[in-house]
Amino acid sequence: MPRAREDDDTILAIIDSLVAKSMLALNTGSQPTRYRLADSTRAYAQEKLAASGDSEAVARRHACYFLGLLEKIGDEANRDLSTVAEEFGNVRAALTWCFSDQGDRRAGVALAAASIPLFFKLSLLAECELWVTRAIEALDDTNGGIRQGLVLHTALGAARMLTGQLDELGANHLRRALELTERIGDIPGQIRLIDQLHLLQLFVGKYDDAFGIAKRGEAIALANNDSNAVARMRVLLSISCQYLGKFVASRSYVEKALRHTGLDKDVLSGLTLEYPKRAQITLARVLWLQGYPDQATRIVRRAISDVIAANHPVMFCRALPWAFGVFFWNGDLEDCEEHIDRFVVEARRHNLAILQLVGEAMKGITLLARNETGVGLAMLKGSIEKLHSLCFGAVAGFRMPLADALAATGHGDEALDTIDQAIAQAQHCNFMMDMPDMLCTRAKALMRKSNPDLSQAELSLIRALDLARHQGALGYELRAAIALARLWQRGDRRREAYDMLAPVYQQFTEGFQTRSLVAARGLLAELNPPRSRSFAAK
Repeated sequence: MPRAREDDDTILAIIDSLVAKSMLALNTGSQPTRYRLADSTRAYAQEKLAASGDSEAVARRHACYFLGLLEKIGDEANRDLSTVAEEFGNVRAALTWCFSDQGDRRAGVALAAASIPLFFKLSLLAECELWVTRAIEALDDTNGGIRQGLVLHTALGAARMLTGQLDELGANHLRRALELTERIGDIPGQIRLIDQLHLLQLFVGKYDDAFGIAKRGEAIALANNDSNAVARMRVLLSISCQYLGKFVASRSYVEKALRHTGLDKDVLSGLTLEYPKRAQITLARVLWLQGYPDQATRIVRRAISDVIAANHPVMFCRALPWAFGVFFWNGDLEDCEEHIDRFVVEARRHNLAILQLVGEAMKGITLLARNETGVGLAMLKGSIEKLHSLCFGAVAGFRMPLADALAATGHGDEALDTIDQAIAQAQHCNFMMDMPDMLCTRAKALMRKSNPDLSQAELSLIRALDLARHQGALGYELRAAIALARLWQRGDRRREAYDMLAPVYQQFTEGFQTRSLVAARGLLAELNPPRSRSFAAK
């Protein structure tokens, strides 16, 4: 019998003996089979190891083993981190030793870099930031390579952003990583970093800059004939155009992107802030805005189901806020509530500070829609204040439902101050996506303030109607038309109200059971010229 076989048999016999003596616990549910020392036995063994003087050599072999395991998985084309995820406690212990006074910093830098995909898979971003920061600090001392620096700077910038640290430090790490990708000609790396810088620009409210960096990414992808990267950059361009209120361009970009069948191919592997079905959710939003609410709802429900099936908390928390608009615009509160509570729990559990506050804002908005005014207002106000303190750019969009609720509860003056602040902030950063609805909300506030100003309210609604038409946003146009028709109805201008609202309603070919279209149909019946009866059956 070969000596190696003899050694293996001896080791297995020793292990079986330890299991029989209850010194080792056998977990047969794991694949492969795993053994675990009882806590008291482990403590005793650690004391003996320390006394032997071999603890440093064993710790080094332990760290090198898991470094090799992670690097091997990282080199696989279709890597599966599920097995190594079971070893996370060992990886953490190895990192702790590497960066201890007795540890090996060079091995620690390599291990931290190799562990990053595992941290992101497990959504442990705060801990990822801890170890990556230590590794970056040790880079110069250990003469770490460019590729290690690239991976570490990328991870630190991404982790800081998702944990709510929207500062120049995180942005500088991403820019440093982008410089390194350019130095070594790493085109896929450049595309990933442009994706992350794009998200950071959205978070801080620099929407024109977000469009610009997405354009830069598209140019790089086109120059390198990378069709998958071109498609990904066009999704970013579509998202940017939505924030800028350019909905026709947004739809054009995302439809071009969706012609590429491999769009989600690499989303679940590696360090990425993407999520499955991002393009589909982006398309669903623009379809709703352009007047196709049924199509939008079908697409977004299927997309969110696919995201949930991916079983990745960070990706779920990235996807839901973008999908939320479609559910809420349609008045599908059940769909909203089905996901928001889970979203808030996951965002809190994984220290996704910005996304947790966004989730709390969405929860507050949903409660207000349920007429749970007290708790809804408190939750929405609190999240807005915290998002504002973190310099979150799209906070203006959350001030709009807050102003709506204040106006509805008789606080018209406060509502007007709130929506005027939102409009000013939105205009400053070119956040035009919600501007028609903001102008409608301003009109409601003007009508509900202590000294109602109906003429200014009318002007705001006319501006909202004109802007929605200019943007090609039929969904917003209908909401503005309903509000203006009701105002004219109050002023006994029923014929004008009907003649303005009816053509907008007639442009719709679907969605007749959604909240806005039901309201429009009822209002047309109230205005009640003879020909309006044809709408009742539509």
